[in-house]
Amino acid sequence: MFNGDNLDLGAVADGVRDAAPALQELLDRRGEIRIPGGHYRLGATLAVHSDTSIIAAPDACFQLADGVGKHCRNFMITNANPGNGNANISLRGGRWDANNRANPRGADPKGGYFSAPLDRLEYDLMAYTGVAINFTNVRHLAVRDLTVHNPESFFVRIGEVDDFLVENITLSADAIRPNQDGVHVGGFSENGVIRGIRAAGAGVPNDDMVALNADDDIERQCNLGMRRGPIRNVVVEDIEAEDAYTFIRLFSVEHPIEDVAVRRMRGSCRVHGLNLNNWRFPKGVGHIRRVRFEDIALAKSHAFDYATAIVHISLGVEDLEIRRLQRQPGTPAAVKTLLLDNNRDLTMTVDGRSEEIRAETGYTLSDGDIGEMRFQ
Repeated sequence: MFNGDNLDLGAVADGVRDAAPALQELLDRRGEIRIPGGHYRLGATLAVHSDTSIIAAPDACFQLADGVGKHCRNFMITNANPGNGNANISLRGGRWDANNRANPRGADPKGGYFSAPLDRLEYDLMAYTGVAINFTNVRHLAVRDLTVHNPESFFVRIGEVDDFLVENITLSADAIRPNQDGVHVGGFSENGVIRGIRAAGAGVPNDDMVALNADDDIERQCNLGMRRGPIRNVVVEDIEAEDAYTFIRLFSVEHPIEDVAVRRMRGSCRVHGLNLNNWRFPKGVGHIRRVRFEDIALAKSHAFDYATAIVHISLGVEDLEIRRLQRQPGTPAAVKTLLLDNNRDLTMTVDGRSEEIRAETGYTLSDGDIGEMRFQ
């Protein structure tokens, strides 16, 4: 039964018939929606209105039907009014399978995203993003206690959110794809907590565990619907993965990322532990202020030419602090603990001792742990 009503959806929780119409009918009523165990095949995107709380049983499995991913507004579940905004939405429980084998994402820019000049790229601005769970322009949002499986791109994507919680999310995939961010946060997002994100299995996620991206390429298919803008006042904590691509990425070009605390990260990565690199922009761009990383214990399993350090900082930073970062066994000797090459003059304080870092030389910590390090 759902929400105390006399509507029994057991007949459509068989993984064969489309459960989306009946589920949407319930969501349209708002309030608290309880979904019992079963296999729910979704032939359409579920749209959640304001003032709605969804509580799915742990054995409720939602699977995107073959071929549903055709348009940039297709997701497994999203808020109903991203244009004008929604408020007071909660999604809790269940296993959300985006079925990426049968829902390939839309084409990235024609001509080759990494090779063609930006002013010559041709974009399909309606392409399927490949995002599994999406919430845009929501005040008071909670997504918690659930598993997301096999997205074509991002597991959970949020943007333009205020007062948000993303908590106790398990990421799993047996079909690895590029750009599989775990929790991806876009611009105009503030006052949030991202906590208890765990990746299960080799190669998961195949991009950032957590990404705070103030200046995405919003024309790319996986970013369609996002906006460039500031990100402020976010806590990220208790992040675990055995073989992530990168643990956390902060990316800013024009818009600031401010007042961020990242703590308690554990596991192994292939590319970066803490990624603040400039990507395709000039070194030193960006406005990253008052950021704290603490209690980090990570190994980096590969020494790539394009990713040589556990911590890479080539963006503009002001008042960035790293405390208690441990370089774990399994990290090749060629991997640096920290590389700073942001072309800016900075004052670095290490365990109470200060020294000036010149823009032309930067700073490298070749090996060892970090007790307390601060850049101003």
